[in-house]
Amino acid sequence: MTEYGPWLGDEQISMAESFIKILFMNPDSPDVSSTRN
Repeated sequence: MTEYGPWLGDEQISMAESFIKILFMNPDSPDVSSTRN
């Protein structure tokens, strides 16, 4: 994810990755359900 280096810090990248992991780990999430259908 080095392409985001110039405008995203390591903290933002870590938060984004954690958020994505939570979405994919939560089957009840509306976003995950909508993408699966």
